[in-house]
Amino acid sequence: MNSEQLKYETLLLEGGLASPGLISGTFFLHPRGCFIWEQIQSFINKEFAKLKVQNVLFPSLIPYSGFVAEQKSQNTLDLSEIIRLHSEKDDLNSIVALRPTSELLFTHFFKERIQERKIKLPILLNQWSSVYRSEKNTKLFFRSKEFYWQELHSIHVSEDEAKEYLLLIDAIYKKLIKNLLCISYLGGEKTKLERFPGAEQTLTNECILPDGQVLQLTTSHYLSSFFAELLNIKYWVNNSVALTPVQLSAGCSTRLIGSVVQMHSDRLGLVLPWELAQEQIVVVIFGDLNKENSEKYLFTLCEKLNNYRFTIETLSGSLGQTMYRLERLGIPLVIIVGQQEVENARVTLKVRIFEEKIRCNLFELKQEVSQIKKNYTKELLDRSSQHFSSFVVKTREWKELVKLISEGKVVLAPWKDELENETHFKAQKYNFSIRCIKKKLPPNTNFCCVFSGQKANCLAYFGRSY
Repeated sequence: MNSEQLKYETLLLEGGLASPGLISGTFFLHPRGCFIWEQIQSFINKEFAKLKVQNVLFPSLIPYSGFVAEQKSQNTLDLSEIIRLHSEKDDLNSIVALRPTSELLFTHFFKERIQERKIKLPILLNQWSSVYRSEKNTKLFFRSKEFYWQELHSIHVSEDEAKEYLLLIDAIYKKLIKNLLCISYLGGEKTKLERFPGAEQTLTNECILPDGQVLQLTTSHYLSSFFAELLNIKYWVNNSVALTPVQLSAGCSTRLIGSVVQMHSDRLGLVLPWELAQEQIVVVIFGDLNKENSEKYLFTLCEKLNNYRFTIETLSGSLGQTMYRLERLGIPLVIIVGQQEVENARVTLKVRIFEEKIRCNLFELKQEVSQIKKNYTKELLDRSSQHFSSFVVKTREWKELVKLISEGKVVLAPWKDELENETHFKAQKYNFSIRCIKKKLPPNTNFCCVFSGQKANCLAYFGRSY
């Protein structure tokens, strides 16, 4: 483990978020880390409910033969990533795989429901579960052998309807990343060879980490009729016309927690977005308080904070040590209360991401904290936006692109999105990839592909990634 990874895992451990599991590539998700994941779940569940998405739970064990059949239909599926359970039988149908993703399970489920002819399309389902991958180079939250995620799967009568939902789901993810995680991101469409296996279209949202590497946060896939044809699904319209339905899948994982830690933390420790912090406010009481005056003071204080998640700590060590510990934990706001504050009906406030302390009247605390929350969230978004802007550069020259990426930049450049061109690019085995297409170019463009020199049809982001 290198020093940067050790520093990162120490941050997770001291911040009470996660620690490595007993098997390499697995992890213990601690209570404070689990709380962050629950906040993400709550946000997504609420947004998905508006689309009438329902939650389900499916098995972790899947017949390995299903993935072999899928791989034969499209050779982009990498079977080596799938973890298989030991079997004493050589028969392919006896081998069991641990769920790497659930397209096969959901497609079987859809087929059974459609055969009952008691349902109408679309059906939109979501699962919160763990999945398993045969990862070699692991990093906690970023690349794991087992991790937690949500996966949405839906089935539709038409491509038009499915793609409308695809955009709605992608918009929910964008809202999640910006409003809850406070992260600036690059979004767009994956190129042909970077799409999810079996997908005709993949939308992605990704962030740029402090080391210049790009981290994929969410993906949404239009699967067309690939899996429906694989399992021979037919949907009867008015009991007379048989159609092959089309599907979507989409997901995000506990990788989001890692992105928050890497994007916002500083030399002091964790920095957590306001809505993700288990304790948004900690009230620190130090010194001997006059009981008669302090009871009324603390009652008023608690009343002013009843809209927030807060705890009260009575100081047992030095104030400096306590503040350092709370900073390491990423507590957004600390309220310091001593006898002087009680006597003057005032409070002393220390915001995690600002140097100066704030002093205000106790009876104005509610309004002050409300403003602090707004300023805190805006500051995190502004910092993330500035960070993003400092890393993204543009060029039309290939040599300059390679040089810029070696310097840790993410490059936006003209690209010809065409299979032969991308196949040739992949064959060169560069240490970077095409992250996504930002936008399509009009047919009359005079831009040339940065790689091949042919006429470009889009602008794409290039960069190193996890």
